[in-house]
Amino acid sequence: MLNVRNRVVKAGGSVGMIYGQEKNITTYNLCRMNMLLHPEHIKKIVDTYQHRKEEELYSRRVTMEEIIDNDYNLNISRYVSTAKPEPQIDLSATHKQLVKIEQEIRESTAKHNAFLKELGLSPLPTQATENRE
Repeated sequence: MLNVRNRVVKAGGSVGMIYGQEKNITTYNLCRMNMLLHPEHIKKIVDTYQHRKEEELYSRRVTMEEIIDNDYNLNISRYVSTAKPEPQIDLSATHKQLVKIEQEIRESTAKHNAFLKELGLSPLPTQATENRE
């Protein structure tokens, strides 16, 4: 660890963490149950290392203090998050869509119940009849 610490000090006090797996499966090809790394991906890893680049979901510079705080754990996933953010849902638009669907259900149920009445059958329950019970 002393050798690594000396290199970290020379490198500006940080360690480069690179998650060598790309964001999509096309980065690697399965080869007899092993992953095969293509030359262009090796080039990207080397370039990222040499130029100490930071790229979201791929690489990050980590200070020695952070590594110490994590009990010297060098697991890359601790420092480079590969989690993608959840998509934002427009609640107002979703609510409007649900209200429209609910109205269509009421209209369709009323139309269906009219046919059932003509056939002499009992109608389907509606919200109005369910609320009365």
